[in-house]
Parts: sequence; C-alpha cells; structure tokens
Amino acid sequence: MTDKTVLESLPNELLLEIFYHLHRFDLLYAFSNLNNRFTHMIDRYLYNIDLSDNCPTSYRQFRLFRNHLAPLYERKLRSLKLVGLQQIQSLLCNIPRMRNLESLDISGIEIDNHFKTVILRIFLTAALSLPRLRYLSIEETPKSVLQIISSSRATHTLTEVKLIYPRATGLSNIDNISKIHNITHFAANFGSITILVQLLNKLPNLQELKAYMVNFDKPGFFGKIKIPKNLHTLWIEFGCHHCCTKFRRLKMFLNIFRSYIRSLTLISVNVEEDFSNYDKFYSLVNDFTQLETFQYCIGTVHYSDSLLRFEHVEKQLDSRYLFYNRSKLQILDPISETIRGGQTFGHHLTLSELFSCYVLWYCDQRIPTTFQLTDDLKFVNLRQISICFEFEDEDEETRFHQYLSKLISLSPNLTWLTLHTDGYSKEIINIMQRIIPVQRRKQITCLEMKLCCDNENHYFHSTFLSELSENCPSLKTLRLNLEWREQNDNFSIIELINNLRKYFGKLIHLWIGTWISRDKSPLRNGCLDYEDEIESMKLDSLDYTLEYHWEHRHYLNIWL
Repeated sequence: MTDKTVLESLPNELLLEIFYHLHRFDLLYAFSNLNNRFTHMIDRYLYNIDLSDNCPTSYRQFRLFRNHLAPLYERKLRSLKLVGLQQIQSLLCNIPRMRNLESLDISGIEIDNHFKTVILRIFLTAALSLPRLRYLSIEETPKSVLQIISSSRATHTLTEVKLIYPRATGLSNIDNISKIHNITHFAANFGSITILVQLLNKLPNLQELKAYMVNFDKPGFFGKIKIPKNLHTLWIEFGCHHCCTKFRRLKMFLNIFRSYIRSLTLISVNVEEDFSNYDKFYSLVNDFTQLETFQYCIGTVHYSDSLLRFEHVEKQLDSRYLFYNRSKLQILDPISETIRGGQTFGHHLTLSELFSCYVLWYCDQRIPTTFQLTDDLKFVNLRQISICFEFEDEDEETRFHQYLSKLISLSPNLTWLTLHTDGYSKEIINIMQRIIPVQRRKQITCLEMKLCCDNENHYFHSTFLSELSENCPSLKTLRLNLEWREQNDNFSIIELINNLRKYFGKLIHLWIGTWISRDKSPLRNGCLDYEDEIESMKLDSLDYTLEYHWEHRHYLNIWL
C-alpha cells in the first residue's frame, strides 16, 4: 500500500510555489485559520490587496474578499488598490473598519453625475478619517477630490498625495481649496503655471513636488511663485511628442527654486536643440546653491557631438535620442502620453509619429507613403488600434488588411482593438482573421465592436463566440455596441453572459450599448431592456451599473 502525501507534509518552499499559482482570495479563503503554520505563511498576502487592472479581479473573487475575507482581516490591511466606482461603492461599509490602512490607490473613475460624486465623497471622507492613512493616489482624478481633501477634518495623517487629472485640463480651478498643512509630498499634472502658483500657497509645509507641465506659459507669473520654506525636492516632467519645451522658459522657471532645492529631476520626451548641448544643459543648475542630486532623462530629435558627453545616450527606433544619467526614470503622468500620443492613420503619417503613437485611429484607408513597414521595426508604444470606416473596393480592402496585419505583428504591446464598422458578425470575424496574426492573438485583451442585427433579428451567427475565442482567447474586456430592435426575442443577455463565460475564462468586464440604424445614435431604452433581464443575476454572479459616456451614451457596465 503506497503512502499518501497530505498537504501539510509538504515543505514550506513547495507550499509557497503552489500558493503562487492560486488567486490570493482563493488562497486566503481556503487556508485562513487552518492552523498556526498556514496562518503564518499566508499573513504576507493580507497586507497588500490589489484589485486594480494590474491584478484583474472577477466579481466572484471580489465578493469572496468583501463578504468573507474583509470582515476577518480588515485591520491587517496596509495597502489597497481599487479600480472603478463599482468597487468603491461596494466597499463603502468596509472602508471605515480598515483602521490600519496606510496607502490607498484608486484609478478608473468616471464621474458624470451627482450620484457618483456623492458616492466618491462618502468613500473618500471615510478613508481620510482612518488614523494611519498617509498616502493617497488617484488617476483620472475628478475635479472635486482636492476640495474633499482640504475640507476633511481628519487629514492630519495624510502626508503624500498623487492626483493625475484628465489630460484635457490637468489640475485647475483651486480657488475654493483651503490650506492643507499636513501634506508634505504632492504630485499632479497641471493645466497651467497659474495653478501651480496657487497650489504652492495652499501647501505651506510641502517638502517634495512632482509636477507635469505641458509648457511653461505666462513667464510673468514665475515671479509670483512663493516657495514653501521646507521644499527640497523637485521633479518636473515637461513637453510632449507634439510640442517642444523652450530652453529659456525652463531655465527661468527653475531659477525660482535655485536657493531651496537639494534634489532635482527633469524628464521630457521632446525638447528643442539647446538641450542637446552639454554645457547649456548643465547651465540649468549652475545657480543652484543647495543642489545635492541632479538626475534627468530627456528625449530629443536633435543630434550634436556635444550629446556624446552625456553619461548615457541611446538612439531610439524612431531616430530620436535619449540621454540620461544614472538610470531611465519612471514617468509620473503616463495618462498624458496615452491621450496626447494618438495619431490618425493616413498617407501623411510619418514613421516618427507612429513610433510615439499610443492610440491609432483608422479613419482613412490611404496607406502611409512616407515609410515602409519592415521586419526590423518595433512599435512598442502602440497600445490601441481603432478602425471606423468601411471599404467600397474589395482590392483596396485586402491591401489595407494586409498592411494592418503587418503593423499588428510589429506591435508587441498592442492590447486593445476597436472595430466600429457597421457589419454583421460573420464580417467581423472575417476582418479579425485577416488582421490579427496568429502570434498576436493572445495579447489582445480588450475588444470593442459594433454589430448589426440581421434579417432574422440575430446579432451573432451560431459559431460567432467560438470563432471569436480563437482570434482573441485572452479577452478580459469586451465592449459590444448593438443595433437596437424594439422587439428582439432572439437575443438574451443572460444567455450571452453564460456563453461568454464558457469561451472566455479570463473575461471580467462586459460593456453593452445600443444604437439605431437610421441615425446611428445610441439609445438608453435598449440598455433599460437589458437591465430588466440581468437584474435576476446581479446578486449571485455579477454586478452592473447603467453608465453614461459622451461617446457611447448609455451602456451597461457588467462586472463578471
């Protein structure tokens, strides 16, 4: 008779290897309070909970955390990362009990109505009342957040704040913000120099400032900057792929801080020629009397022999040059490059523009004439491709699809594909088979498409989801814009969800919107029809909200 190996007989090293392959919440649920050995081993998984897009979490896993794990381990939490208002709303009752929480990171918030504003205010007010909270980070920050922080009566422990606002505005309009004495470290993207001037007056005890500035406009305001007496660290990101920062303007700005700063960091993706001159560049800090540390990471299209004097110089694939000392630096404001790194496809598109592109919109079927796609190219910045037109000529369509397939094969970080063509499901599958190379199929994690209803009131042909899973097997987000029909007995949203779970094991988010064929306008009533059907599934296996977006209007945001 062979001996049976029980789990408890395995060494810790092997158990930790097994734990690595389990979802954190399943692990905690299975082994918590089992015995002292296992309790000690899983304690490390209790301190930092990441529910963000970095660790996509299904609704089942989230319910396991909220209903069973959080009540037991809320006081052990040190760090919490959330994404979206659904998670925030679901944890309203839990957040006041996380008494030892030190770090809170929130992303993916879209505030478009009064109800959402109230939810966010209630949540943040409770979080700011926690006795140990010292760090708060919010990406895509709603305008009201800084006002909520300044008006809170219990922010004495909060010392570090990072607020990344939508790129169109940056931090703006802080007239109603009162002084916040406890914040010593602050990071944000700013809409203008005038806002930066105002902010420094609001944070009298600031020690470290990280600021992203598109440009240094209104130099007349530089003299109005009042430097907090304890400010010693300055981190400045400036410029973008579409505009050069002027050397003289930056030097004028930095000179305001020359008697205070001990550590200075400069980051830019695009600067004018003077920055490439070694002696001129270092003249930026010649007048700094307290400077101990100076680090930089600068991108430029301008080459000179002087560039070789910098510690590290790299030629990029797009013919730009990157010079830096020490090491390459992490960008404070990646959202800015996400939004402002977009390009429209067409014959005018240059290779340099495509290299720096994050989102590529295909609104034109004319292929670029300024460069050729060759196997040695790599478009590492490209994350999203959106196609929103139809072909009338079959040969042109074939030629375009071949070009797009080649581009996708050269884009190792592409994850998001949008097909906004008015087509039927078979046509969509045909396009995907043409443009997505086999080696890139697993990297597409977000797919958005627009589907017409056929003459028999079907959105999908019988093998649609099976074929879709062959082309995009790793989908985590699926967005469907469906042509609305007033009476459509052939479509069941519950049946769709069950089939999606069958074919896509990693799918977490499903968006469903509607549009009318006669005017292409999205329609709220269609979403309400689906909402009535999905309500029966809400408590057990999913959650949803009826959302409003400027582009898609009303849609159902379903968390699977």
